[in-house]
Amino acid sequence: MTDPQMLISEDLFQIICLKNRSFIEERILRMDNSGGGIFNWTVIEDCDWLEVYPNSGSCISGEQVEIVLQVNAESLERGNYECEFMITGEGADNSPRYVKIELYVGGYLYVPYEYLTIQDAIDASIEGESVVVYPGTYQGQGNRDIDFKGKAITVRSTDPNNQAIVESTVIDCEGQGRGFYFHINEDFNSVLAGFTIINGLADYGGGICCSHSSPKIERCIIRDCQANGNGGGIHCDTSDPKIEFCTISNNICQGPGGGIYPYPLSRQKTGIFKVDSSPCITAVGTEGARRATGVPTATLYTSAGVR
Repeated sequence: MTDPQMLISEDLFQIICLKNRSFIEERILRMDNSGGGIFNWTVIEDCDWLEVYPNSGSCISGEQVEIVLQVNAESLERGNYECEFMITGEGADNSPRYVKIELYVGGYLYVPYEYLTIQDAIDASIEGESVVVYPGTYQGQGNRDIDFKGKAITVRSTDPNNQAIVESTVIDCEGQGRGFYFHINEDFNSVLAGFTIINGLADYGGGICCSHSSPKIERCIIRDCQANGNGGGIHCDTSDPKIEFCTISNNICQGPGGGIYPYPLSRQKTGIFKVDSSPCITAVGTEGARRATGVPTATLYTSAGVR
């Protein structure tokens, strides 16, 4: 009979824990006895954020044991962590075996306390994280022409459901660009929520421009923005954004769509269009939107999606 042989499924686990979703992540380590006989095994680890269970037992020839590795990141700050634990197998001729865990803890990136600009925080984020922006007026490079860069992240104020917070978390473009530019196939997993965007100026989409992208935009105020072309507030080029509970007011443009301009279109001189670009618009108010010629655009309040 051959001696027991301890075989493990992996010796390296790379785990991402996003605290904006859950503090806990679990993985399964599988261990086999690929030899003969039986061996008794024990896990030896000393890591505050790792729990391993069961931590001892026996493994007979041909049997597979499942060991749960549970990471708890509740007390950990954002960053990278490592630990290594040992599995001893009494009677196994290849004992001990070592398993390493590389952990990234993410979730929230705070502006301006951790990152000076919104763009800096977006650039440092990974998919699934949230950029949280504290009340204040944000101006200058990195706080205008803000680009999600195709990431499925949330960029929000500290409380998008609080109107006072939304009104006091201001992106002031100072007439030198627009607020946000979505152009790398963002979808509804890219979320913008709880900002006031003012004084935007661009050829298309003075406040926000969506080009071949369909983000979710909710509980924002877009006002006093201007487009040299179309879409004083929001310009949509072959895009289907989901726009909810926003106020789009006092925006102007040289062409149609003082409030929201989806392209291609079949109607002009109104605030909101729908054809190949089909924004889903829920409870949005467009007020005072007009063409630069002074032709007012229509005001729309709706509690149902418009397709």
